[in-house]
Amino acid sequence: MRDLWPVRRMAALVAATLAVVIFPLTAVGQPVASSPPTPENLSDEPRVARGEVQYGGSWAPLEDLFKDYQAAQAERNALEKKTDAARQRLADVQQQLDSLKNESENRERPIRIELANATTAVRNSSRILSESPPKQPQLRPLPLQPSSTSSTSTSSSSSSSSDDAYHNWQRRYDQINEENKQLTDRYNRDLTEYEKKKVAAKKNLSEAKAAIKQGEQQLEEAQKALDGTLRPVLENRKEAAEEVQSIDRQATVLNARIKRMVAAMQTAPEPLRMERGIVWWEDAFHSLGDLEQLYNETQAEINQVVNQMKAEATAAGRTFPPDWRHPQQDRMDALQALIAKSKAAQAASAASAGK
Repeated sequence: MRDLWPVRRMAALVAATLAVVIFPLTAVGQPVASSPPTPENLSDEPRVARGEVQYGGSWAPLEDLFKDYQAAQAERNALEKKTDAARQRLADVQQQLDSLKNESENRERPIRIELANATTAVRNSSRILSESPPKQPQLRPLPLQPSSTSSTSTSSSSSSSSDDAYHNWQRRYDQINEENKQLTDRYNRDLTEYEKKKVAAKKNLSEAKAAIKQGEQQLEEAQKALDGTLRPVLENRKEAAEEVQSIDRQATVLNARIKRMVAAMQTAPEPLRMERGIVWWEDAFHSLGDLEQLYNETQAEINQVVNQMKAEATAAGRTFPPDWRHPQQDRMDALQALIAKSKAAQAASAASAGK
């Protein structure tokens, strides 16, 4: 913090020098008359009584520190506005970024759907092409025809037995032959279906791979276009984010400085602060004039609201509740009492000084 006492220190140095010149030693060992107290050699108690507080490793007048505090508060208010503006810019850029990405996703969605379908087609076609062909059926051997008897003297019973054997053979032959035919026909149908599926799968696989290649190329081109569109927006977002971070750092430093000022001013007794029109109200220091203005303006608004409500109640034929209080009235009553206390402290100080 700047040195608040350059002129006074110089005056003290001159006074000390003059004291040595005007009041020299009259005899060896005789002490020189001591100089009056200066701001540099005052003890803590007189300094506090003079309205000084310790801040930044040195003593400072309370009024000067309060002025610095008000300037810091104004700087913080301006910084808060800058912060709000910077955060809004960052939010706007982020919204623009999200909008561009959503638009790109909407354009790419049909392409991605086609890619998914093509990928499924590749998987299904590959599975079909990996299937083994149908196995050839195991045909049953046909029974041999029984030999017939050539003797003309064969008895009728023998002839009948031969006929039965032939008929049994024929029936068995036809049955096995039909079964073999059915197996063969089924195999030929399965083989034909397998070959048709294989031909279709080869075609589908080729088309699906081509579709995947085309889709990936379209996505790559879309991504390149999006990157070109997003690049300046991303730069704007980076700049906006850096601005927010820079302001936040400034605010952190400034808030720490204000906190130290508050701590220093709070070491002064409240009556001493009030004498100088410095009043603690709602976690901050204010000038008495600012608080009076706040009270007058707010109380006027409260009175206007109450009068309006009374007029509306009268016009509607209702009785206005006599105990109704505005939500801000308790706050203003407390502020009014604080203002009166501060003015009383100033009056007491003025009376004491006039004695």
